Amino acid sequence: MRWLRWIAFVLFLAVLCGYEAYALFVETPDPSQHMPPAKDVHLSREVSGGCQLMQTFIVHADGFSALEIFPKPSTYPPQGVMTVQVSVGRTSTFTMLVNRQIDSASVDLTRPFRIPVPRVDDSAGQLFMLGIWLPHAEQGHGLRFEQGGETYTDGKMSIGCTSTWGDLKFRTEVQRMTIVSNVQHIRRTLPPWLQSDAALLSVLLVGNLALAMVVYGLAFAPEPADREERQEREDRDQLPPNGSAATTAVQPRV
Repeated sequence: MRWLRWIAFVLFLAVLCGYEAYALFVETPDPSQHMPPAKDVHLSREVSGGCQLMQTFIVHADGFSALEIFPKPSTYPPQGVMTVQVSVGRTSTFTMLVNRQIDSASVDLTRPFRIPVPRVDDSAGQLFMLGIWLPHAEQGHGLRFEQGGETYTDGKMSIGCTSTWGDLKFRTEVQRMTIVSNVQHIRRTLPPWLQSDAALLSVLLVGNLALAMVVYGLAFAPEPADREERQEREDRDQLPPNGSAATTAVQPRV
């Protein structure tokens, strides 16, 4: 029945479009975090001078792209430059991903502090390390950070080269590896005219049209019985009609 084929064809295209929309644009949050309940949150020791903060952590999804921490003032407003480093431990040593110097006085201490990280495509299961220094801050002019208890099992916090009870309060962000994010990540190396959204949409449109044509051809291909009937009809059409000069035998004269 031809109408059943049309229904199946339309349903297939609807499912395909829905999946493409999800694969292209939908992003999911990363569960890698240490966000203890408010009653368990307290402030760390002061980070200033030679007293540095180090926190190791593991990201459980690919596409690690940012980290948020929660700084708070110490006795006095912070002063000096704050150095922030993020490293990944793919080998026995850590490879630096981020090395930023920020004026500590410009940090908004009423909001989470976000540290962008160049996207790590294969971050799932990798060990990372956050380091924070305020080498020029005098005691009392450094920063403290919100932390929780010993509930984070994927890393360890130390301040001033000694282990500290508890772990830093933090959360990570992951840019899900959607088709769009992957293409945007790859097409930076392409010629400028191929980096435009119009070029990407054109490729998607041509690919979808080609796939729709293939599926249409398969869905509406004639069945064997239909092909035999059509062949018989064509054979009959090729025969000359009865009574024509080609079918009438020449009668002998008496």
